[in-house]
Amino acid sequence: MENVYEAVRDLLARGEAGVLVTVVETSGSVPAGPGAKLLVSSSGPVAGTVGGGPLESQAIGEAKRTLGTGECSLQKYSLGERAPETSGVVNAQETGMMCGGHVTIFYEYISSTDRIVIFGAGHVGQALVRHLGRMGRSVVVVDTREEVLRGIEGPSKMLLGSFEEVPEKVKVPDGGYVVVCTNTHDSDLEVLKGLYSMEAKPAYIGALASARKAETMRERLREAFGEGFDTKRLYMPVGLDIGGRSVDEIAISIIAEMQAVKHEKQVLLHMRDREKKE
Repeated sequence: MENVYEAVRDLLARGEAGVLVTVVETSGSVPAGPGAKLLVSSSGPVAGTVGGGPLESQAIGEAKRTLGTGECSLQKYSLGERAPETSGVVNAQETGMMCGGHVTIFYEYISSTDRIVIFGAGHVGQALVRHLGRMGRSVVVVDTREEVLRGIEGPSKMLLGSFEEVPEKVKVPDGGYVVVCTNTHDSDLEVLKGLYSMEAKPAYIGALASARKAETMRERLREAFGEGFDTKRLYMPVGLDIGGRSVDEIAISIIAEMQAVKHEKQVLLHMRDREKKE
């Protein structure tokens, strides 16, 4: 059982979604008892088993359908014996097996939408790691500089040769959170272009910038993706307008903004909207 939970952890750390298939109830003769688990990703079974054979084949098929819908479900299966009307087992799917029992399976969709990817391991990136670590959040830090990554403790780390590799190498989940705070304006733009070229759509893309830099970057993105590119999830300049200039204060304003977006809360003022008020 432990390897299934480890597989779930590793799957989420990679930014992938999966379905945890769990036997929750049985009657009669069955290949696996309550608590048996199987983890399925888009590529197929990852770890565990719910008994093998036709039952497991049907479970894998249902898990892949669940990956498409994102909706959890409870399914009943017949292993070759019709249940008495008094048993409560109704609408059971036939498996063609001859064990003679019945199995109820829960399909649990799991994803890493709370995962935060930080591009840039400089002062602000390190401050974000410190504060997010105290909150128990799953954090991945990406940079092209091995020496700065080496000094960061706790989160997963990814070293890239260049930020142009972002679309092919960095997994950003749908509904996840991204902060762009690299060491140059050009690399910030490369990361933003990479994020917008991905199929995945993060709920939040925050980019560290002055008002002037933000407008220049938006213009470059319009040139690359057209006037209709989605700016709703782009928070640039990043953070809430709560004051403070230290790296820790900036990090706290960014985390507060991510929290507000996550819980759909109305806030006083996003930094990206401040110039509209002035």
